[in-house]
Amino acid sequence: LFRSWLGSAVAAALKGQSPDYRAEHRVRRSDGSWLWIKSLGRVVARGPDGRALRCLGINDDLTKFKQSEDRLRAYVARLEALREIDAAILAARSPHDVAETGLQQVLRMVPCWGASAMLFDHNSKRLTLLASGRPGESEVASVNSCTVDEYGRADFEKMQSGVACIINDMSVFQTPSPVMATRYAIGVRAHAEHEVR
Repeated sequence: LFRSWLGSAVAAALKGQSPDYRAEHRVRRSDGSWLWIKSLGRVVARGPDGRALRCLGINDDLTKFKQSEDRLRAYVARLEALREIDAAILAARSPHDVAETGLQQVLRMVPCWGASAMLFDHNSKRLTLLASGRPGESEVASVNSCTVDEYGRADFEKMQSGVACIINDMSVFQTPSPVMATRYAIGVRAHAEHEVR
């Protein structure tokens, strides 16, 4: 598709239908990576019959520029998500409303199978599931509360310190907690948690 579009732009310039051509397109390198290229060109000499005799053009590597654009778009998406979460917190009627909005933003920004929002009470070492869902759907949980031990969090102190907990293979649990066993039964094979303060 890109080649035919670029070819059409060049052909129009060669036929005199356009004074020049400009195109941004991707090119695969021999190592399999992709480059973004900006091509600019113009016919600078024509024969008596109008046929193009000489063209001048330049190709410029836009890859770093395109990568910067992608990073900027991701940053803007995060800022928008934070703004929406702030607005939800200000308008919230309950912790469930805040959790639901935050969960939707996480599902929008982080590629994952699903996510949940839980309230941890560090004093009583209890947690309450406020919302859970998958991309494109969500559900507000009915009050679902358990102790940290019932949840299966032996490293509760690690999480309290703000360190992410990542479990790459949930089958390593020889005696999983009821919560972890349920997650495994519905297809969850990896798990990550991080406290938001």
